[in-house]
Amino acid sequence: MTASPQSVLRFNGTSDYISVPDSESLQLSAYTVEVWIKPSGKPNQVWKGIVGKPGRNYNIWIHNTGYVHHRFHTKGSTNTGAPNTTKRSLKWNQWSHVAITNDGKTAKTYINGQLKKEGATGGALIVDQTPLYLARNLDGKSDNYFKGQLADIRIWNQVHSQDEIKNLMGQRLKGDEAGLVAYWPLNEGSGTIAKDQTNSNNQGTIHGGTWEQEELDFITPSLPTEPLPETELIALQVDNGQYLCTEKGGGSSVVANRDKIGPWETLTLHQLGDSKVAIQADNGQYICAEGGGGSSVVANRDKIGPWETFTLHQLGDSKVAIQAENGQYLCAEGGGGGSVVANRDKIGPWETFVYQTIAATTPQLAQSVATFDGKNDYIEVPYKPELNPAKFTLSCWAKVEGSQGKWRSPVTCRTDGPQGGYILYA
Repeated sequence: MTASPQSVLRFNGTSDYISVPDSESLQLSAYTVEVWIKPSGKPNQVWKGIVGKPGRNYNIWIHNTGYVHHRFHTKGSTNTGAPNTTKRSLKWNQWSHVAITNDGKTAKTYINGQLKKEGATGGALIVDQTPLYLARNLDGKSDNYFKGQLADIRIWNQVHSQDEIKNLMGQRLKGDEAGLVAYWPLNEGSGTIAKDQTNSNNQGTIHGGTWEQEELDFITPSLPTEPLPETELIALQVDNGQYLCTEKGGGSSVVANRDKIGPWETLTLHQLGDSKVAIQADNGQYICAEGGGGSSVVANRDKIGPWETFTLHQLGDSKVAIQAENGQYLCAEGGGGGSVVANRDKIGPWETFVYQTIAATTPQLAQSVATFDGKNDYIEVPYKPELNPAKFTLSCWAKVEGSQGKWRSPVTCRTDGPQGGYILYA
């Protein structure tokens, strides 16, 4: 799927940077800090500052040999840190996602969703009440400016797991996610304000910098969407127009080769929170990505577990992508007409489904009916001329029980008048 050009900010490596005033929301004793980074060639200095605060509450530096330097502040030192990643962990002139986490006991460094290094903190974190800087010396000096591009900087007041980092690193956020205290997409395209998309109001001032357009195929734009009901009936249409089907209504494989929506193509979607969903087949069993992803998709599980839990990405225009536990996406092989698997790393046409809601059938309420024994039960209405018109239409619902001979009359009008009468036989 071709990415649309997005605005990104380029720093010149000599004087461009962003400053953010200190706030209570940025004073953290546990954190996850994330940034997409694209260095323009090998740095001309040993160290380049990426994001952090003087005092080193939580800092990301890069070395000119290509490793990530994760620093933090403890009672013992303002230069405590996780072990450095290996040399050439970062590639010059390529986008990489860097994330650091610290819960006060263990500090970790991730690159592109993979854990690279971790180590004990050696003590509780010290919170620094200092400004935040991006793309310059993080100790407050006018030096060590970063040359390249930065995008989608996020600061959380909680520690994210590797799975959470992998699941969110390629998705633009809305800004209201739990624990998110600062979020600068850096996609304004103009101006000197780096807008914080959270309610923390941590607006940054851009000093210099050049706005550019670039296809960021690693970031899926976040589109405004209406919240989905907790449970609803849906059908999923694949690229060739056919529908996803749980064979035999469940208990077997999942395919994408049906032209119409029937019971086997009707699914119950359960909202589990945080964009997590479970999908139930007609027989009550749940759809499962075998092994948590990387293999086939079946509909034969009786309970919801990690393999039966999916992340639903809303792409706009009623289109969705469905992500398995291992981070790979559900795919209708060939765009439809065959099997459904969960082994794709990116969202393309075969991994895009049209989400169609199906109106639930309103259950019929029980109503009273009259039952007759076929021997001497009947209803009699006194004769009136209005009940015996010259022209009429006569109808009734009748349910015959058992064998009661050749003819039975549900409705009869007998009279000696000029119009005669009528009999409805069943």
